[in-house]
Amino acid sequence: MTTHYIEEAEYLCDRVAIMNKGEIIACGTPQELKNQVGLWVLESINDTGFEYEFFKTREEALLKAREKEGPVTIRRSNLEDIFIRITGEKID
Repeated sequence: MTTHYIEEAEYLCDRVAIMNKGEIIACGTPQELKNQVGLWVLESINDTGFEYEFFKTREEALLKAREKEGPVTIRRSNLEDIFIRITGEKID
């Protein structure tokens, strides 16, 4: 199956390959890919826009959130987060 719908791949596929510019740059189960990058995301706003930081545990994200000024969000990571983190590019 090939798809640009990351949510679809996350829920329907046992293994996924992340491609960027025609090359496979990461491959594994959705959970394996999340484990590599981080299971939790801390979202905050800085001078240039949104900032995303990845953590293995929620507690690590909470500790970092205490250092931030302004609103923050802590949530579980998803495959779209992983794609952006690995490639440095957003999905259009």
